[in-house]
Amino acid sequence: MKKDFLPIFRNDDGRMSIFLAIISVMIAIIPMTVLYFAVNNQAKITLADTLSQDLEEKSFLIKNNVERFYRQRMIDLKNLSQADVLETDNFSAITQYIQEITENSPYFVDVEIASLNGFILANSSESSDQGLSIYEHYAHLKDLIDEAFSSEQGKVIISPLTQLDSGNLGVVLMTPVTNDSNTEVIKLLLVEASLEPIKALLKELDDTEPKFRNSISLINSHGLVMASNDDSILQQQILPELSFDQKLMIKAKSGNRKVGHFRFLDGNHEQVILGFADLAHESISPNLNWTVVITAPYEKILAPAEKLATKLSLAAIAVAIIIFSLMYFASRKIMDAIWQKANFDPITKLPNRRLFSDRLAQSLQLSKRTGHSSVLIYIDLDRFKEVNDSLGHDAGDQLLIETADRIALLLHESDSISRVGGDEFSVILNEVIEPIKIDRMAESIITSLNNPFYIKGNAVFISASIGIAIYPTNGTDISTLLKSADQALYHSKNRGRNRYSFFTNEMQQLSDRRHRISNDLRIAISNGEFEVFYQPITSMAPTARFKAEALIRWHHPELGPVSPVEFIPIAEETNFISELGDWVFHETLNTIQQIQAKHKLELNISINISPIQFKSKNLLTDWLEQLNKKGLSGKNITVEITEGVLLVNDPLINNQLLQFKNAGISISLDDFGTGYSSLAYLRKLTIDTLKIDKAFIDDIKQNSNELALCKAITVMSKTLDLEVIAEGVETEEQAALLSNLGINYCQGYFYSKPLPLKKFINYLLNHPK
Repeated sequence: MKKDFLPIFRNDDGRMSIFLAIISVMIAIIPMTVLYFAVNNQAKITLADTLSQDLEEKSFLIKNNVERFYRQRMIDLKNLSQADVLETDNFSAITQYIQEITENSPYFVDVEIASLNGFILANSSESSDQGLSIYEHYAHLKDLIDEAFSSEQGKVIISPLTQLDSGNLGVVLMTPVTNDSNTEVIKLLLVEASLEPIKALLKELDDTEPKFRNSISLINSHGLVMASNDDSILQQQILPELSFDQKLMIKAKSGNRKVGHFRFLDGNHEQVILGFADLAHESISPNLNWTVVITAPYEKILAPAEKLATKLSLAAIAVAIIIFSLMYFASRKIMDAIWQKANFDPITKLPNRRLFSDRLAQSLQLSKRTGHSSVLIYIDLDRFKEVNDSLGHDAGDQLLIETADRIALLLHESDSISRVGGDEFSVILNEVIEPIKIDRMAESIITSLNNPFYIKGNAVFISASIGIAIYPTNGTDISTLLKSADQALYHSKNRGRNRYSFFTNEMQQLSDRRHRISNDLRIAISNGEFEVFYQPITSMAPTARFKAEALIRWHHPELGPVSPVEFIPIAEETNFISELGDWVFHETLNTIQQIQAKHKLELNISINISPIQFKSKNLLTDWLEQLNKKGLSGKNITVEITEGVLLVNDPLINNQLLQFKNAGISISLDDFGTGYSSLAYLRKLTIDTLKIDKAFIDDIKQNSNELALCKAITVMSKTLDLEVIAEGVETEEQAALLSNLGINYCQGYFYSKPLPLKKFINYLLNHPK
């Protein structure tokens, strides 16, 4: 008899379980403890780096908003100085005009007009300074006033930060008023612009939690806080712990960069993260030598993350101990769970695509033996995404479960249902003898799913698109049968959804056409089959630059004209869209270069970019290189994106859009109003132009909802300093209504259809800007 050396493993009194638990605890605790410290330390480093970069990016975005604010005020003042009334000696009319300026502008708190000898002729405030000298009123700005008097028409001078008559801090903007021929300065227009709008902007952009005490400030060259989201630090040094000269210290710590971030210890010896961005004062005014600074308390922000990491690590240790302790007893259940997960959908508990393929193979084998037909039914739920977006994924999951239950109730015991995709189901009908039963089954499924679902107290309505393929008529193997059913499903969706379609040879022909287009796209560029058409974009006010949109056209040698609606989606599916987009960009640059060189016309042409093109890391580099080679600038190009690009919220895409912006290339948001755009995205991505979708323009009439929507979009855009383009303008009535709304540009057949290059040039030469 062989001696039993391991009696503990033969004993049934529970000692084996205790032994395994002890070993499991020892195995789990040691590596998990080491892992905890490693993960916790790395998490803090990663979070700190992420936070620092975030503050730098946010300060840069705020800097852009402040610059845009002052650039727009300079444009406003330039336009105001050109009023005819200022050229007269009618002081009553002049006073009324400048009072209207302060009433209509929330940014100008006081307006004055001065004569050549410096005496104030008119003032917008109630306590008039008329008759006083501006050299006395603004004694500290004498040199700037002299410079303004000697400037050419249209130049705007901005003062350093000063205390305004209202008692608030702000700047004084001044510009000369010239005679009719712009040959002689006759007066000086001065406005006081308070920093209050900047303060409001900083508070509006503060999206941090109050307990973190993030400070968003605008500081001058000596570090004094001029505007902030925190009123308690106004007129204080933002970082008294660093040095008196804040600007020099920030420059020193960041390597003399204009945008950056760093960490330092404050007076309480607590770490603070700082992000900053200098205003581009060289292009605005040397007196706007200001910096946007954002500070955040490092430890308080990381403390919750550190606590969470501790909890997660301890939880992981506990879970590991439990798992190891129960491994011996749970092995069979684990194997069952693995098989269940590999073959069944976790939400509906139906067979998944893997088990479906196995059952379809069995069905075909059965049909071969009996000579009867097998039927494959593909079911795709219509508008399922809308349920997910509006009610949440929990509601979407519940809808899938109830859909599966309803379909299953319609099947015979020999039939099978599976969930093969997000909102896709498949049904296999075995031993089908009478074809009419297939129609009845499809109609029953559609009727059943048309009835309302009651989820979370809401009545939810969906429909189904169905594609049907029959073995052996539509395919004698699994691959062919799946392809046939998928093509029939595609046909049902294209016909309007909520219907079923049997596979036909015509569907195969459509599939073959898509396949041919996919193949021929590859050689169409080298064969010279593509052509760029240009549709003018008409300004509602005089402008120095023509605008147009580049639209690609395909002249196929055998298929004839192929619509972009047909070949662009195929180009995106096959990843050919990047090469196609590069070709359009190259041709557009050639057109701009030719027209500007030969006809001396300034052009800005919009080019549509697919979200897929942003995946190319060389997109921006290649395009800017081509611009430089052609002697063109970013002002010649506008990049058009769709709302889908915003919804992706991909940091790579967002970063490339910002780089386009930095290169002077404008960003236009196409089809605005048809998707899910957010004001946060418009602000974050610094969109320049909104294009109102044609759907809002088609039915626009006086007192219509469409007109109200267009007006709302226009008002919102002006508030955000965005330009607006109306697409699809086809009638004179539409054009008049849109012009009255203050829309900047219109585009559509009322003005011109898309034109080939020669006709486009003729259009430019024969139409005003």
